[in-house]
Amino acid sequence: MISQSEAFNKIFNGAVTRYGKLTYHNKETGSKDCTEIKHQIIPMASHLEGKDYLGRSPVNEKTQMVEWLGCDIDLYLEPEDICSKIFELIGTKYFCFMTLNKKWRVLEFLDTPIHVEEAHKKAKQLQEDIKNKLKIELDEASTCPTVPNQEGDCGRWFFLPYGNGHDYCYSPNGTKLNLQQFIFRHKYRNHPIIVAGVGIGGGGKDGSRGNHLYYCELYKKHYEECDVLLEDINRNYGVPLDDRKFAQEEKHVIKSVNKDNYNKEYYLNGEPGWIKATCGYRPCLDAKSFVAISNAIIDNHIYAQSRTDFYEIDTKEFKSKEQINDWWKHTKPKNTNGKTMPMSSVLLELPDLIKVRSYLTHAGLNPGVIQITKGLVKGMKNGDYLNIYEDPEVIPNADTPWKRFDEYYSWLLGPDNWHIEKQRLAFQLNAKTEINNWGIKIQWFSIWHSKVQGVGKGLFAQLVQSMFGYPNVAPNVKFKQMIGPHTTIIEGKQIIFLNEVVLEHNTAKTKTLSNEFKDLITEPNLFINPKNKPQIEIPNLANFYVHSNSDTPLYIEDDDRRAFVINIKHAKQLVTYMLNDESYKEDILKVIEDPSGFKHHLLNDITYDYKMFFEDAPFTEDKQELIESNKGDFQQEMEARFENEEFPFGDHKEYKGGGMSKELVFDYKYNGLVSLLDLKRILKRSEEFKEIFFQINDITSFLKSKNTKWANGDDTRQAVLPDGKKKRVYNMHPVCVDGSHLVDKTEGELGEIYTKKTEVPF
Repeated sequence: MISQSEAFNKIFNGAVTRYGKLTYHNKETGSKDCTEIKHQIIPMASHLEGKDYLGRSPVNEKTQMVEWLGCDIDLYLEPEDICSKIFELIGTKYFCFMTLNKKWRVLEFLDTPIHVEEAHKKAKQLQEDIKNKLKIELDEASTCPTVPNQEGDCGRWFFLPYGNGHDYCYSPNGTKLNLQQFIFRHKYRNHPIIVAGVGIGGGGKDGSRGNHLYYCELYKKHYEECDVLLEDINRNYGVPLDDRKFAQEEKHVIKSVNKDNYNKEYYLNGEPGWIKATCGYRPCLDAKSFVAISNAIIDNHIYAQSRTDFYEIDTKEFKSKEQINDWWKHTKPKNTNGKTMPMSSVLLELPDLIKVRSYLTHAGLNPGVIQITKGLVKGMKNGDYLNIYEDPEVIPNADTPWKRFDEYYSWLLGPDNWHIEKQRLAFQLNAKTEINNWGIKIQWFSIWHSKVQGVGKGLFAQLVQSMFGYPNVAPNVKFKQMIGPHTTIIEGKQIIFLNEVVLEHNTAKTKTLSNEFKDLITEPNLFINPKNKPQIEIPNLANFYVHSNSDTPLYIEDDDRRAFVINIKHAKQLVTYMLNDESYKEDILKVIEDPSGFKHHLLNDITYDYKMFFEDAPFTEDKQELIESNKGDFQQEMEARFENEEFPFGDHKEYKGGGMSKELVFDYKYNGLVSLLDLKRILKRSEEFKEIFFQINDITSFLKSKNTKWANGDDTRQAVLPDGKKKRVYNMHPVCVDGSHLVDKTEGELGEIYTKKTEVPF
């Protein structure tokens, strides 16, 4: 270990063969006299011992290189006032010294030597900054170094500190630092959080020494090049913690920092506030500090052009420009030209910031920035994209128990249904292989529904999330969240579970909502609507499960191809017995906690033909039951009458009253043509439909499901009646009684046919 004298000499390295020496000083007037000693090495030990008061030029005579520079403030100022302003307005790396005459000198120590001409310019710039920012007048000739007039000279020199009772370095809050503290501060001058604690006493505005130790340890966590020891930091406090207290604090601090998951960006954002809490003043960030901040930000962010947002890698969240700007506003960010700008604008100017066209969630591709080539992902242009999918951490392990879990769901769903679900899970686990086939987006979804609650649907969702990775699975999404106007739930999700799906009893609305959802199954791309953002188109790669305790969770039509339906019909008592008395729930929870065994089973024991996921969903009797239950009384009644050619799809006379008072209400003649509004009126007048609830939307849905489209592909066509009135009519039975086809008729002929429909106007 080098001595303080050696360390001090190294700090103030400069002229080798000459130095200055004080020969006279009047404390009252401040006048002094000195002489230049040539051809001798400066006796630094004598200076520090107080035997001589020496001065030195920072310029090496032979190389003309400089390692420190500064300027004088020839004013009497209070230590706290001047030191705090330099710290707050000029920068943390600058040192304030009280001179022999109790005035001030500001020095900067360089990391690498520079030529004297450049050093002189830097000193003049420092002088100008102090003048403008502190609003004080300076001696224009007080900068050091000056450029030597002749070869071998070293120009102007400064008296060195610590050679008398007044010439000390001071901390930002005006605390006098001893030589040890000054040397320590110099060593760590590029580490503002460490500098802030030098000389603090631990009380009042000096801040907590325990907190400061924590800040420093957190700093070390992100700046491994900083080799400072906590005991050295403590040793250089104004009032160090005693050995016992320090040992307690050190243990606590190290434990806390190891536990806290704060990233570098978090530290840099908090650093100015922590420095202020330590020394009482918020630091001015110099260019080097700001480079550290901007580098930390761009290391942790990727700019997505489609959203005009920044993706934060650590949190896996998108941050808007406004959020970035607000978070870093206190740093007063500047671009490369020194112009103050919002942080988002500064970042966008930096060439090292990674920018991508858009983003996706693709389990078949590596997470992070990827290049999409033509045909790799349907509907996506060539370019750089961000894949926000995360590889699951679960490693398959054949030795981990899983069979009791498998037994329960085989019993719950039925062996055949459970096997299909396991094939589906295996397919999704093999996404990186399956991308080479037809892709990873399954063209159908699963519906699990039961009247009994607590059968294990939610436990299954938890298992899937545990096995596929928590960020990749949404285990409990409400239906309205998925189809809402501002949904972004699909972002980052490989699998989505819609829970407790029960739609309205309004058949038409239920059908509309169901179809909106089913579009999510097959559409290659989706438009999502983040709040306060324009629509964003992203690839639709999520796969879906629907869980419900309703008999009719979704509207499923006769020709549906997208729903794999499982109706769990076990009684509540039996389910409770299986889960609790037979202890299946306990085993299920163990597999959720560690799904590695089940994952091994899926990857090694389950085979499938990948084509099954791109064809129609497997058909089950449960699906047919759901289709029938979806229809409702009106639809079922209309289907039966249509099949049997009964009213309103056959002739029908209806009377009011009985016996001699019987009165004909209408004589309905059916000719294959149906007007929606007229049909509604006659059904409302018919006693046969009096007890059946229906709305016009129900009639429309039925007619569209059964009609024969006209030649132009429309559901309805105009018929012109003999009186000139016009009606839109459906073609329900295309062949007329005489064998002709309605599709071949003119509008007038259709009108003639339609007027024979009933003898009683309605």
